[in-house]
Amino acid sequence: MRLLKLRWKNINSFAGEFSIDFRDPAYQQSGIFAIVGPTGSGKTSILDALALALYGTTPRTEAGKGAEKCMVMTKGRTECYAAVVFEVRGVTYLSRWSQRLARKSLNLQPEQVELVRLAHPDDAAGEILAEKKTEWRNAIDRVTGLTFETFTKSVMLAQGAFASLLRAKEDERAAILEQITGTSLYSDIGRAVFEREREERRKLATLEAELEHALPMSDEARAALDADYAQAAKDVTEHEARRAVLEKTKALWKARTEAEVELKARKAQTARAEEESCRTIEDEAKLQAARRALAPAEGLTALERDRRGAEALERDLAKAHATAASAREHAQAAESARSAARNAREAAEKSEAEFQPVFEALLRADTEIAQLAEALEREAKDLRAARENLTASEARVKAARATFDEASRAGAKAEEVLRSDPDAEAIRAGLSAMKLAVERHRAAALRRMAVAKKTEALAAEIAEDERLEAERRRTLEALAKKTALAAGAKEKAERDLEIASAGKGLEQSLLEMRRAAEARLCAEWVTSIDDESVRGRAVLERVEGLTDTVRDYLEGLLGRFGEVRARLEGTWPEAFEGGRPLGADRLEGSIATLREWSSTAGAAQRKADEARRALAAAECTEREARDEADAARRRAEGRALERQTLVGELAGAESALEAARADYLQSVSPWISEERLAKAPKPAAILKELEERAARRDEALRARDAALEAARRAESAAELEAAKCEEARARAENARAALEAREKTLAEAREARTRTWGTIDPKAENSARRAALATARTREEAAEAESRRAAKTLAESLEAEKGLEARREAAAKDLLEAERAFGEKLRAAGFESEAELRAACLSGAEIERLERAVRERAEALSAARTALSIARQNDEAARGALEALFASLEAEGAADARLDAEQTDAALSAVLSAVAQLRETLGSLSEKRRADDERRRTSAEMRKAIDAQRLRGAEWAKLVALIGDGEGKRFRKAAQKLTFAMLLLNANVMLEHMHSRYRLEPAGASQLDVAVRDEDLAGIVRTSANLSGGETFLVSLALALALSRISTKNLRVDTLFLDEGFGSLDAVTLEKALSALETLQRTSQKLIGLISHVKAVSDRIPAHVTVRPRGATGESIVTGPGVERIA
Repeated sequence: MRLLKLRWKNINSFAGEFSIDFRDPAYQQSGIFAIVGPTGSGKTSILDALALALYGTTPRTEAGKGAEKCMVMTKGRTECYAAVVFEVRGVTYLSRWSQRLARKSLNLQPEQVELVRLAHPDDAAGEILAEKKTEWRNAIDRVTGLTFETFTKSVMLAQGAFASLLRAKEDERAAILEQITGTSLYSDIGRAVFEREREERRKLATLEAELEHALPMSDEARAALDADYAQAAKDVTEHEARRAVLEKTKALWKARTEAEVELKARKAQTARAEEESCRTIEDEAKLQAARRALAPAEGLTALERDRRGAEALERDLAKAHATAASAREHAQAAESARSAARNAREAAEKSEAEFQPVFEALLRADTEIAQLAEALEREAKDLRAARENLTASEARVKAARATFDEASRAGAKAEEVLRSDPDAEAIRAGLSAMKLAVERHRAAALRRMAVAKKTEALAAEIAEDERLEAERRRTLEALAKKTALAAGAKEKAERDLEIASAGKGLEQSLLEMRRAAEARLCAEWVTSIDDESVRGRAVLERVEGLTDTVRDYLEGLLGRFGEVRARLEGTWPEAFEGGRPLGADRLEGSIATLREWSSTAGAAQRKADEARRALAAAECTEREARDEADAARRRAEGRALERQTLVGELAGAESALEAARADYLQSVSPWISEERLAKAPKPAAILKELEERAARRDEALRARDAALEAARRAESAAELEAAKCEEARARAENARAALEAREKTLAEAREARTRTWGTIDPKAENSARRAALATARTREEAAEAESRRAAKTLAESLEAEKGLEARREAAAKDLLEAERAFGEKLRAAGFESEAELRAACLSGAEIERLERAVRERAEALSAARTALSIARQNDEAARGALEALFASLEAEGAADARLDAEQTDAALSAVLSAVAQLRETLGSLSEKRRADDERRRTSAEMRKAIDAQRLRGAEWAKLVALIGDGEGKRFRKAAQKLTFAMLLLNANVMLEHMHSRYRLEPAGASQLDVAVRDEDLAGIVRTSANLSGGETFLVSLALALALSRISTKNLRVDTLFLDEGFGSLDAVTLEKALSALETLQRTSQKLIGLISHVKAVSDRIPAHVTVRPRGATGESIVTGPGVERIA
């Protein structure tokens, strides 16, 4: 991680906006730079800006989180921000933090953050990676590989924390080392290993308990189950065959019934089609009349069109007559309007010319009056200002005198307060001693309260332990009884097993049963071999013409049959009697006897096993309960010892409290009465009262001094304001006289204007006359245009009227000719009148509908007759199929032959019910077989899982023996010792760079103490407490740099800031420290920044960032390479 640019605004003493570009050549050339400036100037605030930009907090403000005010915002400002551009593994990022106050309420607003990936360090925007604070912190940790704690130990280093590490005791050092390097992880690992081993043991016990409940069926029970399943499957097959026959019979009966219904429906359909065909004659007559009317109908349409045309011409001609009359009237009105407009225009021109001389004279008079009015307004304004100044001056004189009176009263009041408490000055002098006494009293009281509270809590725990001990005793008694009952049950189950086995073990009985089953199978094989041998010899004897090869093969096969039979008889002699195999019924009886005995003995064996497991579980539970009771008893004994210690501590705390109270009473008794002390026993209240008295005295002194100064200033101000008041009064009088003279001149000018022309407005009158002239001219032009349009409209109307009259005469002749031609066509088509023709006319759609209806009736009749024929054939086929099935069933002798439809339904229902019951039984048996198969598979898998779990448990047990325990101490101590040795190794490397005479070694029983080996004194080892101040700083610096290296894990940190106290070093030690830092910079290429006000540091390091206070404002400015003041 390398810093590139830092930018901030209004952070601590830096009021304004600043930036530092660490890419400046001065930083690249030197590699080390110093942040210098006077003490308290704000040098560390630059590091605060860096921490804020990356983590939103600083080492100095981490404890003040949640405050109502921003602890880093410059006083008097309403916003602040910090932003840093940095590079990690070649990728550039921008991280920004900001906060502001609300504009009106000035309440602190939530923090705003963002992390952005940049293509170039100078880019202003890029890809936003996070904007919410939690996501931002996580993203910063992920990108940089540094948490805030790691950042403050590897990038920003302060001496104080590492000096405490050097001087700490072993236990304190272990805690500090764990906090700095994160070795608390090893405690978690040790506890996790311990918990994991206990979890593995619990898993093993769970698997073993589950295995006891997952045992499969015995082989005998499984064989019986398989036989029941086979029989059920056979019954299902037989019933399914009968169901198929009955379903076929039912289907044929259904087909016959449906054929009969269909035949009946087709007969009815044919009858309806024949009735419909009778309506066809009437529709055909209508069609013939409609076809005759087609030709004259066209003439009728044309005649009606001509009639409508003639009527339209008559209507248009009437409209033309009305339009021509209206046009004549309009033309006459337009001519009259044109004459009137011309007369009005001439009158307006004359009026406008006569008004011009009067208009010019009025303008001159009004201009003079306006100038006089403006002057009057200015002088009135001057008079108002002079009077306002006079009033204000008089008010200031009055206010100054009032201020003087108020200051005098305040001074007198302050003197009175001082006289009222003459002891206040002595209280102020002894207040520090009283505060110390009260603080000691408070600390003693808190100590006593804490010890008393801890004692009470411990007493409650002891009482709870006693109650739990009684409960544990009762539990142990109950568990002992349970164990005794389990032992009795085990003895009884073992006795029952011995009786059931009759001196013969279950395993032996199973072997005998297996031997009997094998013997039965052997007898079946031998019987089969004998039968095949007899048939083979018969073939050899009866069949002639066999080749020698075939005959030799058959004789060899018979010989091998004999060998196999001999071996079977030798292996299972119990399967033979007199050289012949026994019958299967005799062998089956022996097997059944053994199976029954095995079932009884097996049940007894299982009960015995269950009793043994129950006894083992009860003994284990009792043993665990006793172990827990012993551990609880030991804890109770420890608490009793701790209680005795706390009782002693409580007595000591009470003594310390009494002593502290005596000191406190002695310190306050000169100023507080015994009665007051008795009423207000709390020291804090008394101290507050005394502080308030001292504060009242201080406030009264300040008030008296302020009142005297205020009275002096008020008296001087009153004298000055009195002189100003007289000057203002003179100016007001002069302004009043000038205003009265100007008012008189203006009144005379206005009176002369009114006498001559009255109140007329010249500009308005002139504009009105010109507007009237323009209006008259516009109206004259409009009247002339309207007259021309009216004449044109009249000529057009007369021409249109003439044309329409000619068209009407031609249309009347055409209509007479059309009526004559239509009459001839009507008679030729055989119609007597136009009404008869209209009745016969049909539309094309109606004609098409009638033709389609005639055609559809014919088609429907034909289809109905065809369907009737097919229905008769289907009925005969259904009867034949049913009869053929009955004949087939009778030939087979089936019981279901010649059943009618109802009998078939009843028989099928009965068969379906039986099949359902059989299938249910078959499914139940199949489920039992599947469950048993699953239990067999599960038990095998569980045995494998138990073996694997035992191996895992053994591995975790070994790991617990190495690093695990309930509190995680074992592994944590080992990791701390190793980490501390690594820290000292890196610190010694740093000391070598400093040319130091000292080397650090781990010491003590835990190897967490620090021993210092002095190389100049023959390697003598001594404690670090004997080091001087400078030597202590060098060793602390070496530890700081070593911690910087080991706390960054695998991330390379290319920037380092040291906020160290170089001012405590002499010249030689300072030279060693700076040389070591230069060596570190050359070897690591880090950019190292030092914060110091020591002149030797600034002289040694060429690159400076200088921080200087800006006067007495409490604010600072910063200058140096790459530094820019933005605003």
